Amino acid sequence: MYAKSKYLNPRNDVAFKMLFGTEDHKDLLISFLNGVLELDGPREIKDVTFLTPMQVPKFAGAKLSIVDVLCRDQSGVQYIVEMQISQNPDFVKRVQYYAAKAYTHQLKVAENYPQLNQVVFLAIADHIIFPKKADYKSLHITKDVKTQENDLQAFRFTFVELPKFTKELGDLTTIEDKWLYFLRYADHEKEMPDLFKGTTIEEAYVTLDRFNWSDSQIITYEDAALAIVDYEGTIKHAVKHAVAEGKIDTAKNLLKAGASIELIKAGTGLSEAEINQLKSEPTSL
Repeated sequence: MYAKSKYLNPRNDVAFKMLFGTEDHKDLLISFLNGVLELDGPREIKDVTFLTPMQVPKFAGAKLSIVDVLCRDQSGVQYIVEMQISQNPDFVKRVQYYAAKAYTHQLKVAENYPQLNQVVFLAIADHIIFPKKADYKSLHITKDVKTQENDLQAFRFTFVELPKFTKELGDLTTIEDKWLYFLRYADHEKEMPDLFKGTTIEEAYVTLDRFNWSDSQIITYEDAALAIVDYEGTIKHAVKHAVAEGKIDTAKNLLKAGASIELIKAGTGLSEAEINQLKSEPTSL
């Protein structure tokens, strides 16, 4: 599926880290963070220092992986950027865990709490996280319930749900628009749109041009893509198995209640042969 486009998938773990997690493309990360987080004035990022990312399981059953980007700006604020491709019910919890871990890791032995700086988490998801929210971007901070004052400022969480971003080329007006369009559609394009020529995002397109990647880099990229496919396949199989087990349990309960074969067939979708097999099992009744 990747051969159809000139550009690799920016949502792929390897490609995402190539774009935003290296010294060579530090300017891309700065532009991306300033644009999507709408940072200007005293909060505008001028420079970043990459930090050693925390090693934590990215999803259940996976080997230890590294969070996509962890950096610190010129004022000491830490930023975590995470690209999430596969849907995971624990993603929001994991985001909070990452942020808390980054916050506490700032405190070295014998240091005081004033040394702790704010942690900003930017989560980009290739799926829906908050079904009830209409907007593609949401900001989450800690507020006083009564006064709505933001007294506790240790954490800021921004979530971007790419499927909700539906702007077309003619609708792109801000740097945020252009970055999110790039993330969602770059791997579907044969050529870079003229709109991006002469901008920082042109560098991002050049970076993802498959002809600029070595054979070994392409193999690593494809391995990351296959890992996601395998993970999603495992989840689907587990769901199907759980559904099947549920039908069997229902059939057993109906048999215990004296229900007819026809009623059980209608209620569970099991065949007559499958139901008779359950009847013959000593533990079924």
